[in-house]
Amino acid sequence: MKLRSGIDLLVQQRAQEVARTDAELLELYEKKASRGVAVGRLLNRECGACRMTIGATALAEISAMPQDDIATCPDCQAILVR
Repeated sequence: MKLRSGIDLLVQQRAQEVARTDAELLELYEKKASRGVAVGRLLNRECGACRMTIGATALAEISAMPQDDIATCPDCQAILVR
């Protein structure tokens, strides 16, 4: 019973987040999630989704992007959280 109520709470919280998320971003996320890990944290030069090291050129391009642009991993195409 306790586990079920925890799952119900998570489903409700996810629904609230989905309602607040831009439809275009949500569509991109769902498309990427259907193929595997959709999002990874960029930590130093490593993609948190595929654990590949991002090359200097690609990292410079990602770093030069405005913070509100969506950056993706050049190897696995996951959305990078910078």
